[in-house]
Amino acid sequence: MRIKHFYKILTISLMAGLTACTVSTQNDEVAPVAKIETPKNTHYRLPHFARQSDRQQLIDNFYRYRNAMNAVQQGDHFQAADYLSDKNSPEAFKINVRQAWLNQLGNQGDWQNFAPQYAQLPASARNKNINCYHELMNITTTKTISLEAAVLAKSNDNLSAACTKLITAAAYSGSLNKDDVWRRVWVALAYNKTTDARALAEAIGEPLPAKLGVNVSTQTKTSKKGKKKITTKSSRIVPPNGSRSSNAAALYGIVSPNARNQSSVINHFNAISGSLKADELAFVHGILGLSAAKDLNMASALRHFQAGNPQYFTDEQWEWYARAALRLNRWDTVESVIKQMPDALQNTPDWQYWLARALTHNGKNATALYQAAANSGRNFYAVLSQEELGIPLNAQNNATADTRLINNLLQNKSINQALVLFEEAYQSGNREMRVAAGQQWR
Repeated sequence: MRIKHFYKILTISLMAGLTACTVSTQNDEVAPVAKIETPKNTHYRLPHFARQSDRQQLIDNFYRYRNAMNAVQQGDHFQAADYLSDKNSPEAFKINVRQAWLNQLGNQGDWQNFAPQYAQLPASARNKNINCYHELMNITTTKTISLEAAVLAKSNDNLSAACTKLITAAAYSGSLNKDDVWRRVWVALAYNKTTDARALAEAIGEPLPAKLGVNVSTQTKTSKKGKKKITTKSSRIVPPNGSRSSNAAALYGIVSPNARNQSSVINHFNAISGSLKADELAFVHGILGLSAAKDLNMASALRHFQAGNPQYFTDEQWEWYARAALRLNRWDTVESVIKQMPDALQNTPDWQYWLARALTHNGKNATALYQAAANSGRNFYAVLSQEELGIPLNAQNNATADTRLINNLLQNKSINQALVLFEEAYQSGNREMRVAAGQQWR
């Protein structure tokens, strides 16, 4: 379990405890106390929502928020604009509405309305999809090619439609390396996004053939045996012609989700491999390695991964590469694979721990790695690392309730909003409201 999962559980636990608040109300009078049970059984007031009318106004706001989100999905932007103009709307709700609206505007290419909404969205809420639309706007309106498109073109991950459109637009401008674009074509085919793959190939002037997949030729022969005629059929795989577009079409018959799960996939791969270029072969080996590992055929997975190109591996492929080596007790390989992982992946507690185990098994000092994993928080691999270091496990929760800090938190209107929505969701059984309350709490 990674550290981010621990914090997720902690947040859910806190929210679960806070939804147990009870509030007494009489008509539209002041609801004097919202109770939060603590070890000292101390009661706290929600200063921003003491009156029932204020609470009801917030609950009504939630339904306006839901209607605004539905309206955006249907292409009605007036409700979104109206909702965002309300200064009393919870910040999380406004962010969700603006994000949904920006995705619609970006998809429609409505850059005149996109630009001002993007400027008003907090930088922390500008996700990759929205940023891709922003970069696409720049290419479309000012012909400015950013470095973001080139970085994304080198990615081996499954990207959103917005980011694929950005790469395609940059490819049309001739500003991207063609080999990078072809790798994005293969990635799209591996995720069965054939429309995206065709658009990318078209952008660099080498469209894919109408038919995608391994080309199988069937021959029919008729012979005589005495007075009888015997007809036989034989099939053979026709290798691609070696061009990028022809090879990519053939790759679809190997790397697409349906193809790579067929028992014949290896035979198909072997039949066309002689026509593939080195980078195409390496990409396919990575895909087949992942499939074999998930089927727990670790020996085959290891062979494919070792024949692949680490530059093309996704985080998922790196992790299954290491797992395959672990399952086979190839500790030298485990050490080598983890050390080649991207830094963000390599520095997670789980892979710090397993690299330390590999180093220990190989007779090397791993104290620093065990210490790093042990200090990563309360998670599974931190506990295992503490055990390796001989540190006793402390399962006590030493946090103490600080009345001053709690009172300061309760002065925060956003927290008050989250607590009121949690309570209403709990009492009404409204799951959608509870999710929205959770967003506002975070």
